[in-house]
Amino acid sequence: AMNTRWKLNAGVMQGTSRYKGAALGAFDLAKENLKAIYGGVRWDVGRRIREVLTSGRSLQFERRWEDEQGRACCSHVTLTPETDAQGRVVSVLGIGRDISERIAYEATIWKQANFDPLTELPNRRMFNDRLDMAAKAAQRSGQAMVLMLIDLDHFKEVNDTLGHEHGDQLLREAARRVVACVRDTDTVARVGGDEFA
Repeated sequence: AMNTRWKLNAGVMQGTSRYKGAALGAFDLAKENLKAIYGGVRWDVGRRIREVLTSGRSLQFERRWEDEQGRACCSHVTLTPETDAQGRVVSVLGIGRDISERIAYEATIWKQANFDPLTELPNRRMFNDRLDMAAKAAQRSGQAMVLMLIDLDHFKEVNDTLGHEHGDQLLREAARRVVACVRDTDTVARVGGDEFA
């Protein structure tokens, strides 16, 4: 993970020529380091730096964006006030850590835990969670809820006679067709080998 440090003097934040809204490019002292870690993305760092300068308290946050190639990026930023002998905040030390790989890994783990890799539909775990939420919403609103279970007849025969590749193709096509028959707000899940809900 790439780490970067920068320091911003309190005097820089006082001059209007140096501070333009909340743009990263406004801070000449930190511009190149910030640009390296954030790809020139503009966001509310100025407001957060001002907050640290006025409160005298450290601040931590994460920022997510897409780089020029469309890859998801994320950084963890810590802003720490630095004081003089009289206790006045004279600068802010910023440390940014690229955590994009960790965030991508966590997203992959979450997807593997909640979605079927073959059909890309929610799996039994995600289905149970959504079913529970839908049941509670139906109970609160007093409206009915519908649950339909679909099982593919003779699926084992397809696997046994034509092979698993054809069985997988059948499951993907069945998933696509069922999804095409319901609303975007409905959930279709693969809850077993050849079972959909």
